[in-house]
Amino acid sequence: MKQRTKNEQTGELFKPILALLEQYPKQIIFILYCVFIILPFGYKLVTGDVVLQGEESYYHLTQAQSITIYNWQYFPLFLAQKYLPLEALAFIPSLLGLITLYCFYLLLQKMKISTSQTFIFLTLSILSPLFLYSVRTLSSTGLFLTLSSIAFYLLFTLDSSFSPVTNKNIRSVLCLLFFLLASSIDGISTLLLLSILVVIFVQYRKD
Repeated sequence: MKQRTKNEQTGELFKPILALLEQYPKQIIFILYCVFIILPFGYKLVTGDVVLQGEESYYHLTQAQSITIYNWQYFPLFLAQKYLPLEALAFIPSLLGLITLYCFYLLLQKMKISTSQTFIFLTLSILSPLFLYSVRTLSSTGLFLTLSSIAFYLLFTLDSSFSPVTNKNIRSVLCLLFFLLASSIDGISTLLLLSILVVIFVQYRKD
């Protein structure tokens, strides 16, 4: 009886938190993103520490200094490097991470995943080593996550009015474009993407 009373008290304690989560899920996830991603970055910026971490970041910056037919995919970074300071370039991974999370959120909504499960999934994603690495460096991983999340969001909203892009043909072209861009990063990313698409096709082939 006492144990049951304690469980009821615990439930009553978490009820306001769950109600707040149900009412403002996007805002709470954004706050968590700021706490774990943006604030540490801002602290380094204020204290004068190195804001752009990782050898991979400087490898990509070096590759983007000159554009040829063999490294055409670096053209956006070439323009960014030409007109933005290094501190601003360090914001790019964080921005890509935010876009990735938002696309995952919209995708989970479309799949009718509950708010609590969505919150748990996105929180664990924010705290995962892979995601933390991708939002702190100019990495191929971060770009792949962003492009593929946008592509999957477009894929799951081709036959609905859920997407802000209402024209189905435009959405189909954009979906294919983002899948092609995501698959062009490296061989491992291509195999991973194809594997996920095969699983999705088998699972949703009737649709």
